[in-house]
Amino acid sequence: MVDLPNEMTLSIGCGPGHEATEIGIDIRFDLRPDVVGDMRGLPFRDECFDSVIASHVLEHVPIWDTELSLREMHRVLKPSGTLQVQVPDMGWIAERITKNRLTPQLIPMIYGAPGMICGASGRIGWNHLMAFDAPLLVGYIRLAGFRETEIVTQVAEVSWWGSEDPRQEGKPIRTDKFQELRVRARKKL
Repeated sequence: MVDLPNEMTLSIGCGPGHEATEIGIDIRFDLRPDVVGDMRGLPFRDECFDSVIASHVLEHVPIWDTELSLREMHRVLKPSGTLQVQVPDMGWIAERITKNRLTPQLIPMIYGAPGMICGASGRIGWNHLMAFDAPLLVGYIRLAGFRETEIVTQVAEVSWWGSEDPRQEGKPIRTDKFQELRVRARKKL
């Protein structure tokens, strides 16, 4: 188990960066998180974090691990701690599909980015294993024991990296806009 200072935030799937006030955990050791670990079995004691941020990670685990992952987040939160989850808004994407307004730039929001390494499996390729609209995401969050959910939808940007051109190193190949769901929930006392 990892010892922690007071007033801490856990950033799950932190990737290569997170705030200095956060403990970052990621399944990929090559991204150099503070802790290498999986959200389906967090290596922290019960009730040790004031808040948990899970930004664009739930869509990377299969449906049967969604509740388990959220229960782990619930377990490590202190009573009345807050959870913030962000995922691509599949309801918004489905609306684009039904109105024949799906663009090539939105395909990665459905399947994940081609060529990325999927953390849990280590496979390269499309890596979104689950999709959420607001009712489904809130349902899973409540099933895991959270209450007082607040849903916010917002336009977000994602930058795609990985150009083979050395002149483009450190610059995104392109940036796309999409709508994401952001749900805040509180652990009940």
